[in-house]
Amino acid sequence: MRWVTSSVSRIRQYVQMRLGLFPIVHEDCDIAPSASFSCITNLSLGHHVYIGPHSFVEAKGGITIDDGVVISARVTILSSTHNYESLESVPYGGEDILRSVRIERGAWICYGALILPGVTIGEGAIVGAGAVVTKPIAPGLIVGGNPAQVIGTRRGEVWRGLLDNGLYRLKKKGTAMPTSS
Repeated sequence: MRWVTSSVSRIRQYVQMRLGLFPIVHEDCDIAPSASFSCITNLSLGHHVYIGPHSFVEAKGGITIDDGVVISARVTILSSTHNYESLESVPYGGEDILRSVRIERGAWICYGALILPGVTIGEGAIVGAGAVVTKPIAPGLIVGGNPAQVIGTRRGEVWRGLLDNGLYRLKKKGTAMPTSS
């Protein structure tokens, strides 16, 4: 049964790619078939990127996801918002405010995190499960909570060496990470 479910998911993914609803990715990336995307023409994906099941990436304002990034299940990344100070209507005006998002090399975005417009997640940073990121996160920091606050840092400089040598999780594993629809 798992083979049938997996095959149907991959066929759906292929059809969505052909219709322009799913990004065309490098062969070394692993994108769950249940992940969804908006404005894929404004999305740039690096190598060895993983995007987990039921994640949503809204790239209207532009999103760059660098090499070796792991985005866990049910993560939401937004690059546009509404103008609540509009003088034309309430609760917000008709034009979107576009603010690009960048997730730098080797960052890990954990389950259910929300990344808001205009944010940069630094190299090797970790965003804890359920965190709401409203401001830039410096390289090597570990953040969590709502709004996300610094709760730790990566120890030493070993992580930096792994990053500089391209020893990304997906590359090291050599196969696709487990996904479920």
